[in-house]
Amino acid sequence: MDNFEIVLKNFPKENLDKFFNSELLIHKEMIRGSHFYDNINKKDLTINEVSSFSKVLSPTGCGSISFSDFIFGVSLGNTVITFSFDEKNGDIVINFEKEDVFIGDKSLVIDNLKNILEKGLKIKKEYSIPIVLFGMEPAEDVDTCLIRLDTNNIDLLDLVEKLYGIFNPTYKGN
Repeated sequence: MDNFEIVLKNFPKENLDKFFNSELLIHKEMIRGSHFYDNINKKDLTINEVSSFSKVLSPTGCGSISFSDFIFGVSLGNTVITFSFDEKNGDIVINFEKEDVFIGDKSLVIDNLKNILEKGLKIKKEYSIPIVLFGMEPAEDVDTCLIRLDTNNIDLLDLVEKLYGIFNPTYKGN
């Protein structure tokens, strides 16, 4: 099974609580499991025990949440989000099954890709993230990174066409 990854690189820690409350829209029934380690109190926590993600990931920290259902521009099934932070910034990795995107006819797949990329671009701008990577697991590797968003001048439709074409080699564009 192939997995896609979206990596939010060097995410500013001061924006983490806003990101959780505004973007992730987590509902208890969507969560399969979670794990965070509180470095200050030296204990393991579940998401239900975390009142501030920026605090629990301080001074450094990591954690993960496993979802049975997750929304990131489109509805995704099994998704795992991992968080790894140093004192100021960190990486957020969103890992999900390729089949959740490449389902249905060409127009549905293109809509799915467009919605996921739009969500990534929106988050990049809103939270001052310098780099967002899209690719196959692991998206941080040169060989499996398909798209690197590191500027604000991005042609969304070109990116969608590029991704669709990678997985459909006979596709020649519109």
